[in-house]
Amino acid sequence: EVNTSNNNNNNNNNNNNSSSSSSSSTKKKLDTSNSYFKKYSYVQDLIPIDQVFKLLEASAVIPILESYLRNDSLLEIARSQLYLYTHLLKLIQALSVHPKLIILLQDLPNQHTSINDLLKNLNRIASVA
Repeated sequence: EVNTSNNNNNNNNNNNNSSSSSSSSTKKKLDTSNSYFKKYSYVQDLIPIDQVFKLLEASAVIPILESYLRNDSLLEIARSQLYLYTHLLKLIQALSVHPKLIILLQDLPNQHTSINDLLKNLNRIASVA
């Protein structure tokens, strides 16, 4: 009986190892370029993407993003607002993976500078620093 339980323990360990490796491969799959789109694609079944677009376009979300991205002081961003900017960039990333929502990051009416142009500016400043 001891040998059988040892074999069962070995099988359980092997099963645990294979589930660990499968979760590792799952993690690798989630790291692809469109991970947000894949991860949250079920949301489209709940709310049509056209309604999400209209809601975001009419809201203050894009002007708020524009306002924060105008701050070109990387030192200030890193010192006091890193958490905020991390989440702003995650939101922008989530918008950028959907073809219909990426339009919100481009030139819009009544907008001084597009989110895309502001990101390019921050990237340019970061590259120089």
